[in-house]
Amino acid sequence: MLARARSRDSSRQGAPDHCEMITYRQIRAGGPAPTYFTTRVKNHAKEAIDMSTDRSARGVRIVAIVMATVFFLLIGAFTLMVFFVHDEARLNAVGPIAPGPGQERGGLVFTGTANIWEVRGRMTLDARRQVRFDFDLIGPTGIPAPDTLEVSVAVDMPIHDMPTIELPLVRTGPGSYAAGAPLPQAGQWRLLITLPEITGVFIFDVDS
Repeated sequence: MLARARSRDSSRQGAPDHCEMITYRQIRAGGPAPTYFTTRVKNHAKEAIDMSTDRSARGVRIVAIVMATVFFLLIGAFTLMVFFVHDEARLNAVGPIAPGPGQERGGLVFTGTANIWEVRGRMTLDARRQVRFDFDLIGPTGIPAPDTLEVSVAVDMPIHDMPTIELPLVRTGPGSYAAGAPLPQAGQWRLLITLPEITGVFIFDVDS
């Protein structure tokens, strides 16, 4: 009895392999596939589709996460730029000015761009360390700055923590300005030409 039961169990366990072999032979011979075989094929196909769908969804999620990360990094960079970018434009010396009457210490020619304005200037020093600035402001179309443009001029000495010295500004012509003042000591100074939304900065040295 026990031997027969084991024989039946063994025959049942081996039945699927036998059925698959018969099914394979039937299909190769051109015969119809049994219902259970069709069902198994459909199930395998559904599992393959589900796996492919899962991979596609996972890929879409990864792409979305990467794009979101890049977007937020760009937003953060632009936000930091607002705090760290200074509203200053450097004006650079482009040549010397020879000493002469009223400018015994000579001077420098400087130029640069502050916002939309091209700055063309001269700095001279006399024997008593009196500084004089003459500069022109030219717009993007070559037209001088209008009378209504707000302009102010000052000098400071940040290395020695001196207070800023405001200079009286005189308009000498269309888009042309002049300012001057005695400098209390030798060292490195800055000229500050303040315009709407920006300040042009020119650094120069004064000998003792």
